[in-house]
Amino acid sequence: MVKVSQGSVLILCLLFFIILSWIGLMRAEDLIVPDGSFSQETVAFPEAITYVDTVRELEEQVSTSVSTFNVLPDSFERISMGYKKIGEESFLTRQTFIRYPDGKMTFEQGPKFASDEVISSQSTDMTELMVNGQVFHMNIEKGKADYVIWENGENVYAVSTNETFSVEEWEILLSSLQ
Repeated sequence: MVKVSQGSVLILCLLFFIILSWIGLMRAEDLIVPDGSFSQETVAFPEAITYVDTVRELEEQVSTSVSTFNVLPDSFERISMGYKKIGEESFLTRQTFIRYPDGKMTFEQGPKFASDEVISSQSTDMTELMVNGQVFHMNIEKGKADYVIWENGENVYAVSTNETFSVEEWEILLSSLQ
């Protein structure tokens, strides 16, 4: 029978533990920080929006009438509004509404020539909806929509939301436009 001292067993266990820990750390590093995860790519930020406090102030800054909602979906509130210059005398306006904790709705208005600056739809299959004589194009799926775009006069408008609303809810919202 071979006798091994307690000190030798302790050192052998400690060495075994260190080797296993080192192997575990190497594997974890490969899982947590995969090769090529750090790059030197630069990201271009969109032109900054100038924020204002009221619709009246927004209209004064962009020298045109700005549409807004008189009625909002349940528990939504406006958290910001602003504008950015997209042409010599042209501006894109944006109003952002939230419902705590996750709901977000964005309403943009811009000149027709800059329609590509306004929120783009995820779908090309849009359904028409007539409200108060105005034609709206909606991204409808299973009776609910998350995106509406329309033109009126010289402007194009878009409303997008991360929640879907029924067509009836959209009719109420869109009929409240001022």
